[in-house]
Amino acid sequence: GITLIVVGSVLLLEPINTKFRRLPEGTPPPDAASLHTRWTWLHLVRTVLAVASLGLFVTATLS
Repeated sequence: GITLIVVGSVLLLEPINTKFRRLPEGTPPPDAASLHTRWTWLHLVRTVLAVASLGLFVTATLS
């Protein structure tokens, strides 16, 4: 669970963040709209996985 979340963050999300970070402030990359859409969906998936992992952890701990 958590390993998948961390690996996904590093391999999928960080490259998108880096594209924005390398440009001068206020200068979006040409494909900013598609990058933002992809970033949003990947964050959604990561959040769902994190919440599911937490739920499984709590369930296992309380059982």
